[in-house]
Amino acid sequence: MTEANLTATIHSAMADIPADEWECLLAPGQPHLKHSFLNTAETSGSVSNETGWQPCHITLRQNERLVGAMPLYQKSHSWGEFIFDWSWAQAYQRAGLPYYPKLISASPFTPATSQKLLLASDAGVGIQDALLQVAIGFAKEHQFSSLHLQFLPEDERTMTRESGLLLRKDCQFHWFNRDYRDFSDFLATFSSKKRKNVNRERRRVREAGIEHRILRGDALTESVMRDAWRLCSYTFFA
Repeated sequence: MTEANLTATIHSAMADIPADEWECLLAPGQPHLKHSFLNTAETSGSVSNETGWQPCHITLRQNERLVGAMPLYQKSHSWGEFIFDWSWAQAYQRAGLPYYPKLISASPFTPATSQKLLLASDAGVGIQDALLQVAIGFAKEHQFSSLHLQFLPEDERTMTRESGLLLRKDCQFHWFNRDYRDFSDFLATFSSKKRKNVNRERRRVREAGIEHRILRGDALTESVMRDAWRLCSYTFFA
């Protein structure tokens, strides 16, 4: 596929993009990039101008066919990204410059590696570059302080770096199940001191009378959802 006759559009809502077309651009195993997830985040009010996430998704069409897309948001803060760039914001402030609003390509509230430059299966690498150039042009036109693409897979990291963007490195912790038979089997991999600390903390939870239950979606009541939202907001937005 050649990259001629491309038409770029900025969308203020995921609902403006046909779900079936968006889904055709996604590789498997990325539920947090599905149209239904991103659209629900917007229609529920979790992602909105009021919460500091203003959608401005990019689509690229070639002869009316969707060949590329990028989830994109205008941000007025850095919450919900799991990339803490407060030092950058402070540096801008000391220099007398506004850091917010900024642009980020990410899946809201989801620190998981995934596509950001979504492509049709037969699209060439030129579509990736075209998406990136549209995003950079949009940032410059509206005088955003910066453009961030977060949690990129290796091929997109390479492509964006070769296009002149700076690469940020951070630290994430991942847990892997090494065929543990149970929690005690997992604890056996700890040092004696750390194992004692974990067991002591678990014992104190039991002594405090705290219990836990696992509820599936169809078992969630309005009361439970309100409590979950309250705890989530205290954790991430306080």
